[in-house]
Amino acid sequence: MEAGFEYDSTLVLKGHIGFRFGAAYPWRLADGERRLDLLEVPPLIAEGALLKPTNMDPNPEITFEYVRRLTAAVQSVGSVLTLLWHPSSFANPEWFDLYARTLEHLDSEGAWFGTVREVGEWWRTHNEEILNRDNDE
Repeated sequence: MEAGFEYDSTLVLKGHIGFRFGAAYPWRLADGERRLDLLEVPPLIAEGALLKPTNMDPNPEITFEYVRRLTAAVQSVGSVLTLLWHPSSFANPEWFDLYARTLEHLDSEGAWFGTVREVGEWWRTHNEEILNRDNDE
């Protein structure tokens, strides 16, 4: 791309968590009819949406159970689970604890951790044929 970006992970549904467009797989973005060489690594859990009082029960155990279920759904289809936790959220001890518990849970499940770039590069290497298919197929 002209700006040099190859990977993105910012297309969130404001105030919502889970699968955008029903997918947890990275995909190539498009600008109208033109497919871009920009890979979207979809964010699934953003703390702002997860911890927003109108979205989840404020009980930390119920919130963590949701994280566990979303993790299991991602594992069952072999896709990508992304976390978006803003640095300002770490000032809240309950939010920090949820983040730490989430990382510990993912580690115990054998998750591979990487940056958006590392995930995107891995995905391109292992799914080149799928990413390069025409949209008409």
